[in-house]
Amino acid sequence: MPLCVACAHENPPEARFCARCGGVVGAQPIGDGRYVLSARLGAGGMGEVWRARDTTLDCDVALKILNRELMADPQVRARMEREAKVLSRLRRSPHVVTLYDAFEVEERLVLVLDLIEGGDLRDRLDRGRLPWRQAIEIATAISRGLSAMHAVGLVHRDLKPGNVLMDDDLAMITDLGVAHDQSSRPMTRTGARLGTPEYMAPEQIQGLAVDARSDLYALGIVLYELLTGVVPFTGPTDFEIERAHVQDPPDLNRVPRDVPDALCDLLARCLEKDPADRFQSAD
Repeated sequence: MPLCVACAHENPPEARFCARCGGVVGAQPIGDGRYVLSARLGAGGMGEVWRARDTTLDCDVALKILNRELMADPQVRARMEREAKVLSRLRRSPHVVTLYDAFEVEERLVLVLDLIEGGDLRDRLDRGRLPWRQAIEIATAISRGLSAMHAVGLVHRDLKPGNVLMDDDLAMITDLGVAHDQSSRPMTRTGARLGTPEYMAPEQIQGLAVDARSDLYALGIVLYELLTGVVPFTGPTDFEIERAHVQDPPDLNRVPRDVPDALCDLLARCLEKDPADRFQSAD
């Protein structure tokens, strides 16, 4: 009997996912046998990410497998299906993770994505701040990815180091599950907030309309962190962090003295409270 790789529960021979915990069973092929799972790369509240072999193209890919319980929620299902559609519109950008396929297995949505093995930008930052020239290269790559997204009417809404994958020195935006499509009907009620407090724009925190400039604020937070090793606004609670975003100026004195004044000016403009005072496009 095949065992679940997560809890070791025995499952029927035809099972792809564990009846006890929902984990993946063995090295089973899925997607009409095209993809063979080989190693779990990570897991979180939304599901699991696996390395798999694409037996048709004879290459390794990443499979993002969403939890069955989440897929039972119509809004979550719609959001994940939209992520697949969003990614399919961005195949021409080298700075957004490429989607190759999407399908369902046992009521679980599976996304087939680029396999990026260099970790994410959070891994890099956990080792400390970056030299400003390297910070510029990464921020430029992220801005190009945002430009591609914004060009097709998409706002990421949750840009942060954990959502930027690194392939050597190439930065690629991922996790578009909460992206807002400005050309379609909103999926969340007016005033609803999605995102990570440390990287949310003031208008996002206040439940106001978000647009491309909200992503540029988040890019400013990421750039600040790249240069200093810390985010500009912290606090003991989410409320304190959000209040600081709305009311407090960023402390640019933390930026190392070797950083050029022009880069400090660019950073300050990205972090303006009023979207009208920021850059108006990622370009």
